[in-house]
Amino acid sequence: MDLTNLEHLEFYFADNFDTTLFPVLSEHYLLSEDLDRAAQVCEIGLSHDKDSLPGLFLQARVHMARKDLKHAELCLKKIIELDPSFFNAYLLLAEVQSGLKRSQAILMKCYNAILEMDPGNKRALQAIGKLKKKRSRKPRKKQQAAKAIKPKPKKRIKKTLQRKQVAKKSPPKKRAMRKKPATAEAVALSELEVSPKLATFTLVAVLKSQKLYEQALEVLAKMSSKQGVDKKRIAKEKKIIMDLLKSSGSA
Repeated sequence: MDLTNLEHLEFYFADNFDTTLFPVLSEHYLLSEDLDRAAQVCEIGLSHDKDSLPGLFLQARVHMARKDLKHAELCLKKIIELDPSFFNAYLLLAEVQSGLKRSQAILMKCYNAILEMDPGNKRALQAIGKLKKKRSRKPRKKQQAAKAIKPKPKKRIKKTLQRKQVAKKSPPKKRAMRKKPATAEAVALSELEVSPKLATFTLVAVLKSQKLYEQALEVLAKMSSKQGVDKKRIAKEKKIIMDLLKSSGSA
């Protein structure tokens, strides 16, 4: 079966709703902007395999194309829960959570996770730099507001006297030590850029999920001969698959 042929995939899927290749068909529709069919294929495929990582990833991308960021976030969180090393899921999650205007703490957590896997990721480094600037500005505003509001002298004297009287009656309470928020360590920039999965990368992900590592390597070999492909992404995928082959004892 020619996986690049949409008609072949459609006929095969019609007879095999439980096929693990459903993300490949879904991405064909997604790339042609047929979002309704892309979503329908994902729903049918995930009804047979709810934990399909490529399927959930495609479903998240369909939600993003529809501007439904909340459902896209749910899909991406589930992917990360199932596989914490799914790098592209973190990249999309950062984009989605930025669009949803999540808190700085949530965004920092996502970008730090990206940097753990790719220390030179420019997008994450730039985003963390901006978030740090926002954090440093907030305390200044609070200090200025506190200076602007000055209590009257009489009230201040009364409060001081009351505090002294209470201090004599009861032992002083220990103040809880606040932990300083963790900051990302400075890391050197590198040229590594990981692009979003295209149809061919989706097929590689499907083959990996089925532990068909040799077939996945064959697909990568064919991709490397094409023009305009991300050679660095291919090399990274190849290394991951080679490591999986060694751990499985097949190499």
